[in-house]
Amino acid sequence: GWGTDIQEEGEIVRNRVCVAEVWNELYNGDSKNIHPAKAAEIRQVLSHLYGWEKYKLSRGRLKFGPGYGLQTAFTRCE
Repeated sequence: GWGTDIQEEGEIVRNRVCVAEVWNELYNGDSKNIHPAKAAEIRQVLSHLYGWEKYKLSRGRLKFGPGYGLQTAFTRCE
């Protein structure tokens, strides 16, 4: 499940991610205050990240944890 696998170094192995999570985790920013250009930049990186793809079902969106809600999602390729 999401966020349940914790590596020895303390990193969480994720099988899905959204722009808001990246913004919050990397920049300690509130996703409600993300600048559209920065969101587009993160989305561009995620869309070209090897081993990841844009989620194809449900119009490309998944529900994320508290504070995130329904977001465009990127998932690990199987």
